Amino acid sequence: MILISSAEVLFDENLRKKESELYSNLIFGNSQEKLKAINKLVEIRSWGAKERITGLLRDNDPEVRLSAAQAIVELEHTAAIKDLQSIYLWEKDLKYKNELKKFYKQLAGMCYTLDD
Repeated sequence: MILISSAEVLFDENLRKKESELYSNLIFGNSQEKLKAINKLVEIRSWGAKERITGLLRDNDPEVRLSAAQAIVELEHTAAIKDLQSIYLWEKDLKYKNELKKFYKQLAGMCYTLDD
């Protein structure tokens, strides 16, 4: 699960390099590296992580998909609502489906329409 930090994060040159390495791990890393990268990117509140993490909703590892869904909610990436909905509907394993549904509902709760 994702750990949330309340400490201030200052983006300097070293942190930007680390962020770039974490982005690379999202694509080329094994499942454990992807999970660690997601966690760290959320912890540092990486602005560019939102779109990159959304792609992991389609990862082969269900734990990575679940962590990506949680990160999307934590980062309040409401633009990914349809991605999260489709992956939740697609998931066959009930354990993961129920967790994805929970995250989908949390993200949907952040959205509103002017019709309300």
